[in-house]
Amino acid sequence: MAVVNLNKSNANNYQLIFPLLPIDTIYEKSKLFTLNIFGTVIPSLTLDTSIENWQGGKVKSDNGDLTYGEWNFDFVVDSDFSNWSTIYRWIMAIHNGEDDFGWTKQKGKDIDATLLVMNNYRKPVLKIKFHDIWPSVLGEISFNKRDTSDDLISSATFVYDKYIITA
Repeated sequence: MAVVNLNKSNANNYQLIFPLLPIDTIYEKSKLFTLNIFGTVIPSLTLDTSIENWQGGKVKSDNGDLTYGEWNFDFVVDSDFSNWSTIYRWIMAIHNGEDDFGWTKQKGKDIDATLLVMNNYRKPVLKIKFHDIWPSVLGEISFNKRDTSDDLISSATFVYDKYIITA
């Protein structure tokens, strides 16, 4: 008889954990910043390929370049707006639009982060570690009394060098 695993993952079992942010924040004491995200897609990974003629036929080969897509996700804004404003301050530390310009403005402001995927018992089943991650887009927050949800939500887009998947 086959064993069926009924322990499914659900939408509230994803956490994005930053060990130490490169800016001064209210999370300084804990040295840990966690976003409870509810909507995301694991970013794309593309291996560049080429088609070459070889012995009268066509052969596909890799060029060795990997391209990682930007990472977009949605998160619930906490009651103090701390998580949203922390990402805002992080972006402002990279480029404030006034006097902080340059080609390497995110260097020193990028860190590693881990997306933790858990099952219904809150046991980690998958970890995705993003290397040298930094925010490039912070989404809006809609203040709407007619909205059906009581939660305020926002979105963010992060850029990174690579990600590694572990179980």
